[in-house]
Amino acid sequence: MNAVNAVGNSPTAVAKYPENTTAPMPEQLAEILRRLREPFDPAIINWVIKARRPGKNCKQGLVLPYADPRAYTDRLDELFTPIGWTRDYTVEVVEGIDRRKKGSDHSTIGAMVLVVCRLSIRVLGHTHSGTGEGWADDDNVLTSADARAFKRACSCFGLGRYLYDVPGNWVNLDEYERPVSYPNLPLWALPGHGNGTSGKRSRTQVSTSNGGGKTPKTGAGSAGLGRNAGSKSAQTQAGLARPENNGHLPAEALIQEIRDLEGSVGSKLFAGIVLGTSGVNDIAKVRDAGMLAAIRERLANANRGVQRLKTALDSAGLAEYAKVCQDLGFSGGIGEIPDLKILRALMERMEAVAKQTSAEPRHGSNDDGVETARRPDPARRTRQR
Repeated sequence: MNAVNAVGNSPTAVAKYPENTTAPMPEQLAEILRRLREPFDPAIINWVIKARRPGKNCKQGLVLPYADPRAYTDRLDELFTPIGWTRDYTVEVVEGIDRRKKGSDHSTIGAMVLVVCRLSIRVLGHTHSGTGEGWADDDNVLTSADARAFKRACSCFGLGRYLYDVPGNWVNLDEYERPVSYPNLPLWALPGHGNGTSGKRSRTQVSTSNGGGKTPKTGAGSAGLGRNAGSKSAQTQAGLARPENNGHLPAEALIQEIRDLEGSVGSKLFAGIVLGTSGVNDIAKVRDAGMLAAIRERLANANRGVQRLKTALDSAGLAEYAKVCQDLGFSGGIGEIPDLKILRALMERMEAVAKQTSAEPRHGSNDDGVETARRPDPARRTRQR
């Protein structure tokens, strides 16, 4: 088992919000969050093939958009300066994991690389973490796992989160299995659209208008509503109408709150809860406020479980997480959890391990305050990024 800690910043860029010790004013905070949610320039968006199928005249591929990590670092540099944010990586290699490749009946023993990226933005005073994983025999495993972890941490601040909402498109492939053409991004996924709100809000507007529903009200919108969303004062501040449909928020506001939870619970768990509760895949097609409220409550419960799992993971370490995953037959990061059953099992097992670990006597700590007693003889080094 090997472990690596890394701290780094990105290249220089023009500063807008320099580092300081004073919390931003509400107007400035709202502008920071808006800029973080703003979609990237479509010129820097790439497309990756996630699945293939035979077509009528040629093969087809399901393509999804993504942005290079440099797009994320450039945005962070632009908003906070290169010294206004940091990212800390913890990388571990866990061996002895059963691996069965797709389409094969035989399993082999392999090693998995697990990465946690902790992104801190000083002016906001907050840190969010993201996970990335990959098999150790992949030549680019560190690059890809680091990128996944970093971008997932960024999405917790709203940066790049809209890309998870862009639906996949089937396109024709050439003889080298490369896309013949690429789809256009939806209007809500372009910078400057959505009345200054995130791409998710704009997507709700497009989806509901196409479906014949009412167009959400303009103004502050529903983004950022929390547990007090149902209160009259919260709705007045957000520019929403009074609750309707037996005391529930309007459908547009509920849909926005539901979409905001997707980045926290992961796309797979989100899709499973939406489908299992409503019977449809697209949340925009659910117009009953009572059903939307039920979906929101289940996602909120799932989010609390995910946060408890992350807390236990920080305490017990990635190596213990990998062992628990292996015992449960699950090989993925927190963002890949498929259902509530796996989430509950992971949470309960990791909390038990964390409790046991915290009760053990300490045998010293490294420079980051991590107990070295948990990881016997780890090979550690520090790198600057």
